[in-house]
Amino acid sequence: MGDDTAAFYNDLAEQYHLLYEDWDRAIDRQASILGPLLETRVGSAPLRVLDCASGIGTQAIGLAARGHAVTASDLSASAVRRAQREAKQRELALEFHVADMGFVPASPVALRRGRGWR
Repeated sequence: MGDDTAAFYNDLAEQYHLLYEDWDRAIDRQASILGPLLETRVGSAPLRVLDCASGIGTQAIGLAARGHAVTASDLSASAVRRAQREAKQRELALEFHVADMGFVPASPVALRRGRGWR
């Protein structure tokens, strides 16, 4: 993804919640749908969940609130900072990264060596 895309979402991060009538309710609603889908297909909580393109954390926060261990990433550093702030306000422990999902490393080792994550 290009710098233009990151810049767009960086500028949008502080207002993104306005896309929802009630963002907190959207977090709960999405978690109440996604949680059971994951849990019935993969196993019971806590699951390890990777939320790529997490934005400000709508799904990541909800899944963490259900007890899952969530790692969230997004191209937008501003969205990641916003998601970190929102998770902290809710006293939820999530792992956050700024990452370009347009680049997928060949292996987890490449990830640990910093290729693909910023």
